[in-house]
Amino acid sequence: MKSVQAFISYSHHDNTIAGEISAVFRAYFGFDTFLAHDDLSISDDFPKEVKKHLGTADYVVPLISSNFLCSAFANQEIGLALSWGKKILPISIDGTNPPGFIKDSQARKFHDLSEDSLIRVVSEIFFLSFHHPKYKEYKSKCVEGLVKAFCQSKHFKITSVTVDVMIEVKKGASFSNEQIELMKKAIKNNSQIYSADLVMPKVRTFMKNCCGVTIDK
Repeated sequence: MKSVQAFISYSHHDNTIAGEISAVFRAYFGFDTFLAHDDLSISDDFPKEVKKHLGTADYVVPLISSNFLCSAFANQEIGLALSWGKKILPISIDGTNPPGFIKDSQARKFHDLSEDSLIRVVSEIFFLSFHHPKYKEYKSKCVEGLVKAFCQSKHFKITSVTVDVMIEVKKGASFSNEQIELMKKAIKNNSQIYSADLVMPKVRTFMKNCCGVTIDK
C-alpha cells in the first residue's frame, strides 16, 4: 500500500519553507510529497508534469502567503484541484488567508517557523483521517506512511515523535502483521531507534501494549 500523496502548491518565493514543510511530511509522517520546483528537472514539460502529479494527489496543500496570491501557477493549481474534487488543506505561512474559491477553508497556521511548530501543523493534517469522516478513506495510507517513517527514522527525535503518534493512532486503527514485522526489524537494525536510550523504553511499551510484541532490553 502506498502512503498519502501530497501535492504542495506554493510560490517559488516560498521555496525554502516549502522544502522544510515537505521534509516534515516525509520524515515524521511518511507522506510522499511533490514540490514542482524541486522535483522537476529543467528538461521536463512543466505544465504536463504538474497536472500529472496534481491528478494523482490525495491531498493538495497550498502554502498561503502574500507571494502565493501573486503566483499564477499556484492559483491555477488550486483551480484545477477544485475542479477535480481534490481534498484541499491550506497552510498559512505568513498569516495570509486563503483566497478566491478556498477563502472559506480553514487554514492551519504556525505559531512560528520552528521545526516543532511545523510538526504540530502537519500532525493536524495527518490526524484528519482519524478524526474527520471526510478523510477516513486515507486512514490506511496514513498508518502505512507512519510505519515507514518510524522504520526509516534518521534521528532520535523522529523516532520519538513517530512512536507518540503511533500510540495515538492505535486508538482508532490497527497495525497489520506485516507492519509489526517491519517495525521489529527496524528496532533491531536502525541505530536511530535501538540507540535512542531515552526513547527505547517508550518503544518497548508501545510494542508490548499495542502490538503484543516483547522487545528485549
